[in-house]
Amino acid sequence: MKDFKKYLPSATLVIVLLIGLYKIVAVSIDGGIYEYALIGALYELTWLPLLLCLAAMPILWVMYILRKEVGFKKGITYVGICFLGILGVLFL
Repeated sequence: MKDFKKYLPSATLVIVLLIGLYKIVAVSIDGGIYEYALIGALYELTWLPLLLCLAAMPILWVMYILRKEVGFKKGITYVGICFLGILGVLFL
């Protein structure tokens, strides 16, 4: 249980960002996002950074955990192998 508590702040950050992204996508699907000018402008300013966070945060989180557990070079190797495997599955 001690090991889990060590990673709790970074896991919480990832979960909060993913929930925030889900909320923005759910609001935009309803189609009422451009009903008010200010809300539409905020949506247009935040959709790309949140989409990039959706892609980057899990990768960075895994790199952080692997760097702490098995060392930086092995961690980068494992993350690279996982990333190439995911790309292979997505494009097949």
